[in-house]
Amino acid sequence: MDADASFDYAAYGALDTYDLSFRIVRFPIADDSYECIVTNLPTEEFPSEHIRLLYDARWAIEGSFRKLKYTG
Repeated sequence: MDADASFDYAAYGALDTYDLSFRIVRFPIADDSYECIVTNLPTEEFPSEHIRLLYDARWAIEGSFRKLKYTG
């Protein structure tokens, strides 16, 4: 990023802003380790266990990409 870059900040409550809601889902990934996921997915459609399954599936995909990228 350019050191001379300027940033414009919207004033709180400006007409071109809107509210965002997030939730934090925390689940164990080892005996003494947890993962925290910040999401805006609705709780009713994506309960915590569903988020965990999506997270696990995503890491499997990322691992596959890593193998493809660094093999050979």
